[in-house]
Amino acid sequence: MTVEPHKRSEVTMKIWISAALPLAAIVSGAGSTPAIAQSGANPIDAPLPKIIEYPEGAKPPPPEAPLAKDGTGMIWSGEKLQQAFGGNVDVLRGGIYAASTEYRLMLVQRPYLDAGKVGAEFHQDHTQIYFILAGSGTAVLGGTPDVWRDGGDGHRFSDAGPLKGGTSRPVKAGDIILVPPSTWHQTFADKGSSLNYHMVHIYTRRRLP
Repeated sequence: MTVEPHKRSEVTMKIWISAALPLAAIVSGAGSTPAIAQSGANPIDAPLPKIIEYPEGAKPPPPEAPLAKDGTGMIWSGEKLQQAFGGNVDVLRGGIYAASTEYRLMLVQRPYLDAGKVGAEFHQDHTQIYFILAGSGTAVLGGTPDVWRDGGDGHRFSDAGPLKGGTSRPVKAGDIILVPPSTWHQTFADKGSSLNYHMVHIYTRRRLP
């Protein structure tokens, strides 16, 4: 088949236009953001946790925040958290943001104490993740205490001073600490500072019921 010269240019133009249309559609949509379907009533400013004092080595305070609900998310303002809980404290304080049967979200403010007065903990069925909010200190993971007491339900506590044989690392705001099940752990605030952190406490049962 022979195409006349003036028609050959028309065919070439149609081929270029056909190829360019899909590319133009992609380019025109590159800067747009697709609409995301939202469901549920998600509060933007969830209430700050009620912080109370509790003795070193004691079980954390009971949750006073509402239980987390499937389908309803919660958001806390980092600025408000920093303003409310970023300063130094003289006694150990803590409070729970939200909780469920699988986890609890908690805030802890740990004051500076002499090393011999800082307790250590061990949780057989729990994973803990610390997100340091403010301050600086030292985290000790692993090792063993000289003596410890059974706290029930897979918990052990020690008031015998620093752990022996653990791994010690300095920590500061912005750092993250992971404490797997069955790991002795201990945190110290630096002198002149408090160690304030968010703690995600996950129930990871390892023992037989």
